[in-house]
Amino acid sequence: MENYGFRYIDVGYSRHRAPHRNQLERRKDGVLMRLQVNGTCRVDLNGIPHHIRSGDLIISRPGGTYQLFIGEERGLDGQCLVDSADYYVVCGGGDGSTIGYPVSP
Repeated sequence: MENYGFRYIDVGYSRHRAPHRNQLERRKDGVLMRLQVNGTCRVDLNGIPHHIRSGDLIISRPGGTYQLFIGEERGLDGQCLVDSADYYVVCGGGDGSTIGYPVSP
């Protein structure tokens, strides 16, 4: 399998039905791409909060920070509303100059 200049590539699907929060991550040499396919969440990229809903795609750049918050929203009854799903791709460890196939200018 061609790795396009990266030492690692991780692809996955994640579904959360309970509140979830990851630790603050700094991706020194990697890129994270995350497609929200169900529900909502909040993502802080480089300390800037973004409210994400189904269909939104986020991309973090190398050297940036990323933090995910799921289950912060409350319904009218005060209960936590959690049903969040996403696909993600994390790749890095190389020079980061190529992601996928080269694109002509």
